[in-house]
Amino acid sequence: MEHILQSAKDGTSENERVHSLFAVDIVSMTHAHIIYVLFKIFRGSVEDPTTFKCPNLRGHMLDLVRIMALHELTTQDSSSNYEAGYFAMGTAPILLEAQKKLLSKIRPQMISLIEGWQFPDSMLVSAIGNSYGDIYE
Repeated sequence: MEHILQSAKDGTSENERVHSLFAVDIVSMTHAHIIYVLFKIFRGSVEDPTTFKCPNLRGHMLDLVRIMALHELTTQDSSSNYEAGYFAMGTAPILLEAQKKLLSKIRPQMISLIEGWQFPDSMLVSAIGNSYGDIYE
């Protein structure tokens, strides 16, 4: 509170004071909002019945949407989710286990999904495959 009063005496605007106090929070919430919007657009396009003709592909893409969401929840700072009561103690191992199960489920389709984008091999360095490098076995 003293910082706000001091800033008022310094002649800085209220907008400048707010930005100096909450800059880190603003950036954090902006990042969370962008991830949320990206997730909603991705999920909405996958769930749109006109997007994919193959129902199996839609299922695989929904698994990728779930993996994306779990990845964001497990790799980003989720302390605000715990503070707000969305997550209980012990939630992190459950999220990690769900992510591992989805990755195991989608692994057999990874080659087809990645090759569908037609990225050149020089662009995607991958550890997919068996011990001697044959990704198609």
